[in-house]
Amino acid sequence: MNLNNTIRTAIRRNARWLLRLMALIFLVIGQDIQAKEKPIPLLELTDSIFSQPNFTIKIYENGKVHYSGYKLNNDAYSQAGQHVGVIGDRYAQLTKKQLNELIEAYESLPFDGLKKLEELRGNTVRSTYIHFRRGNEAMDINVYPFFLKLTTKLNKFININKWVCYPKGHPEHDRCLINDMPDNFDYRFFEHDFN
Repeated sequence: MNLNNTIRTAIRRNARWLLRLMALIFLVIGQDIQAKEKPIPLLELTDSIFSQPNFTIKIYENGKVHYSGYKLNNDAYSQAGQHVGVIGDRYAQLTKKQLNELIEAYESLPFDGLKKLEELRGNTVRSTYIHFRRGNEAMDINVYPFFLKLTTKLNKFININKWVCYPKGHPEHDRCLINDMPDNFDYRFFEHDFN
């Protein structure tokens, strides 16, 4: 009887040790998998023609900015299929203050007029998308003046014109999407334009 109790105690002790070891292994593997997952952008700005992206700018919660410029396929507007100054990836870093100002610019957009502006936009060849995600909050917007407001603000912090626009003197330079939008821009201007 004593031998059976000793064996049972040893098995229980070893089982507890084995369970702790397995829990530790799963914890380490789980952390490794989470570390390999790509971070989700806080703000994503995409300019597209015929549903093909010209460029995408992703801004992460740590202030990292990732630009990707694309060459378009079957482009009727440009022989080269290129509407941006840089094809490929570029990176920059925003300070915490700059990131907060960009988020404030997003949050200050007149969302109450969003539906009207999206309806007025109608079907266009060119689309400008804003995707904002923070925690459980997510929103997609396809309104050019909102996009212009955010890209203008971002351009004040880092020179995205050098990525997005052709250099001055190039015949395509004047078609650049990024322009300087005043901070006090009246979005109702666009509503009156379409009435």
